[in-house]
Amino acid sequence: MSHTALTIEEGDIATLEEEFKDYHPLLELDPGVIEGEQEHESKSKRKEDVESTTKPTSWAAFLSLEYYQGFFDVTTSEVLYRVLAGMVPVRFSLADAVKKRPDLYGPFWLCMTLIFTAAISGNVGKFFRSGVVWQFHFREVTLMGTVLYAYTWLVPLALWAVMWWRGNQTRYSLLELLSIYGYSVGVFIPVMILWILNVDWLQWLLLCVGAVVSGASLVLAMWTPLKVETKKIALTISCLLFLLHAGLAVGFKFYYFSALASNTTRLGY
Repeated sequence: MSHTALTIEEGDIATLEEEFKDYHPLLELDPGVIEGEQEHESKSKRKEDVESTTKPTSWAAFLSLEYYQGFFDVTTSEVLYRVLAGMVPVRFSLADAVKKRPDLYGPFWLCMTLIFTAAISGNVGKFFRSGVVWQFHFREVTLMGTVLYAYTWLVPLALWAVMWWRGNQTRYSLLELLSIYGYSVGVFIPVMILWILNVDWLQWLLLCVGAVVSGASLVLAMWTPLKVETKKIALTISCLLFLLHAGLAVGFKFYYFSALASNTTRLGY
């Protein structure tokens, strides 16, 4: 008897499934089904986004804003973590922070912030000196911005070209190099702020600390592709990258702040 009842129930279930086979939308009333379908749609959308960013594009795509949209798709927490990684190379790896999803948003605004920080700090520092009139040196700020953006773009491009020419299989992509270089200059922002203090030896001390920290984060980030090269080439490139980075900071000190000191207008008393 129990076997017969079980057979009838199975038959009823099969019949119901057949009858309601064409009424799948009714199943959307089930919250579990709704969540499952939404999760499936979300995964499908993410997969399509990944495929759309990785599939080959034509040269015409470079002229569209959609092509560059992915380069600026980054969260605030990711930007802050990458800035921290550039400032504390001992505990964090800038390469690991950037490699998963490199961006240009953080580097662009870090460079812009550095330019305006230097402009404000330099003028404020000279303003607090007795007998100096407040002036805005547009030419020096413009030249500083040009040099900074050229440095954070041309040096990574040259480095990528060298690694590509040498056939380095562990080399970073150009976007990753641009992102690493952009985040590596973030440590100079607090240095520029502290340069408001018009103490020459303190300014040089802050400059050396900033150059060492920033250069170390950059060299450590670049060591992964460099370590597969010969020891001589790896050390040569590392030293060159560090010297270029330190030279950028020294250039800020000598040109911009010295230019402000020499171009100030004194009060007539």
